[in-house]
Amino acid sequence: MGLPPELSAKIASGGWIRTAHRGAPRVAAGNTLRAIETAVGYGVDLVEVDLHRTGDGRLVLWHDDEVASEAGPLVIAHESFGALKEAVLAGTGDELIDLERAMAVTKGRAGLMIDLKTEGLSADIVAVRQRADFGPAVVCGEYWDDLRTVRGLDPAIGTSLTLDDHWTEERGPQIEEIDTPAVTVAWSIVDSSFLDRLHRRGIAVLAWTVDDPELMRNLLRIGVDGLTSNRSDLYCEL
Repeated sequence: MGLPPELSAKIASGGWIRTAHRGAPRVAAGNTLRAIETAVGYGVDLVEVDLHRTGDGRLVLWHDDEVASEAGPLVIAHESFGALKEAVLAGTGDELIDLERAMAVTKGRAGLMIDLKTEGLSADIVAVRQRADFGPAVVCGEYWDDLRTVRGLDPAIGTSLTLDDHWTEERGPQIEEIDTPAVTVAWSIVDSSFLDRLHRRGIAVLAWTVDDPELMRNLLRIGVDGLTSNRSDLYCEL
C-alpha cells in the first residue's frame, strides 16, 4: 500500500509532485472555492486543504480552529457549517466549502492532499472519497493513528506523516519507525542524509512550504519528490 498510482508513477519516472498550499492563497482566502479553482488552473498535481469537523458534522476546509466574525471568533467544532460559511463570505468575499464540494470541483483535474487539523476524521474522509469515487487523494498530518486507520479502511488513499521544523529523532519518531508511504516535511530539516534514509525505505519526501524559486530548484536538485507552495504559479518556471 503506497501513494496513489498516478503519483507513484510520476515519481518513478523522475518527475515530482506539485502541490498547491491551501489552493492559491495570494488570490483568495486559503481553502476557499476560488483559491482551489485557481490552483487547479495552474496544472498542479494536488491541492492541499486543511480539514476540520463542524458542530453539525460537516468536513469543512479551513486552516485555523476558528473563523473570524463581527461577533467574535467562531469555533469551528462548535458552529454549524452555515454560520461558518456566512462569516467567511462576510469577511473575505470567498466561499467556504466542505470536502465533498472540493472533490467535486477538482475531480479529474487534480488530486487532494488532506491535512488533518483534528483527530477522528478518518472514517468520514474515507466515506466521502468512496462516494465521490475520487482520486488521487493523500491524507497527511501528525495524527499517526488516524493515518493508519485511513490506510486500513481505504488502501486507495495515500498517507503521509507530517514532520515539522521542530522534528528531531530525539523528540519525534525515528525515521526507521515511519510506516507511511510519504512524509510531508518542513523544507528546513531536509538534507541529503535525511532524503537518503527515507528513500532507502521507499518513502517519498514532500517538502513544504516553499515559495522561492531558487530554493525550489535546490530542493529538487538534492532529490525531494515533491514541493508544496503558496506560489504554485511559479512551478512552470522550474
